[in-house]
This record gives sequence, C-alpha cells and structure tokens, in this order.
Amino acid sequence: MNLPGVTWGTPRFTTLVDNGPPDKRLDVAIIGDGYTAAQQGMFNDDSRQVIEAFGRIEPMRSYLKHFNFHRIADFYDRGLGLP
Repeated sequence: MNLPGVTWGTPRFTTLVDNGPPDKRLDVAIIGDGYTAAQQGMFNDDSRQVIEAFGRIEPMRSYLKHFNFHRIADFYDRGLGLP
C-alpha cells in the first residue's frame, strides 16, 4: 500500500494458519495489544486457543478452510497500547 508521507517498516507477524492466497481467503489478525514481551509465550498460547475456539463454533467451523490466521506481536515494556 502506498500512502504519501508514510513509511512502512518490516511487518512483524506470524502466519499461524495458511489456507490459501489472501485474495481468495479472509485474513484474521490476532493482535497482542496489552501483552508485554515477557508474556509472549502466553500470547502465543492464547492465539492458538482463539483459533481452536473459532473452529468449534458454527458456521465458522464449516468455513474454517476459508480463513487465514495471523499473529501480530510488536511488544514493548508495557504492552502495545502504551508508550
């Protein structure tokens, strides 16, 4: 994406479930807002639990192959939302 005056850094995300190209799937981003760097392991576990829960609920379970899941983590000392 090109926006005048905006410089993009290197994206910091991990694809947890890749069911196909983004133009043919829905991408779900799990954002680690509120987790600190020390809690990264907890965030990783919680991200997996979100995906598992998503797959237990209809109609999402029937359409699970239509979704990609990504974990976005950019940790600071006090979490994402705090400077």
